[in-house]
Amino acid sequence: RFYETPGAPIPAGKQWCYSLFGMVNEYRGDSALLKNNKKQAILYYREALKYFTSALKLCEEINRKILVAEKYIFLGRIYRKLHNNRLSRTYLLKAIPLTKDLRVKDLTVVCYRELSSLDSMEGNFKSAFENSKLHKIYSDSLALETEKGKIESFTIQAEINKKEEEILLL
Repeated sequence: RFYETPGAPIPAGKQWCYSLFGMVNEYRGDSALLKNNKKQAILYYREALKYFTSALKLCEEINRKILVAEKYIFLGRIYRKLHNNRLSRTYLLKAIPLTKDLRVKDLTVVCYRELSSLDSMEGNFKSAFENSKLHKIYSDSLALETEKGKIESFTIQAEINKKEEEILLL
């Protein structure tokens, strides 16, 4: 109700809540599977599906493409866990162009990992291998960007320290 009141602070807040509820149910489903309780896992995954679908609708309404891509991935993952491979693939394939256009490599990494898992489940090992390679390429690229950022930060800090020493010597 808070996010429905006039002047609510963040229009994306309601979708965030739905996403969290979806994740909680997904994790509960994963936990049920670990306990070999498949029926309970399916119930939790279906509940997660409802929350992620609601979140997706809200993200589309407010035209937040990065959040739409994220929800596509969430839905693709849940459909894979429910063994609905067709819908899983549909959502994951919708996410990839969005993540690339928006240059959100961390979501692209997750998407290719999910596609690789899906292909492997279906016995399509050639495609699983190709998607695994793409996952690795984007993952390595993301790690490289992180390292570059650290190096630049250290370089800037070293320059600041040098300037401070020069000032102290004056």
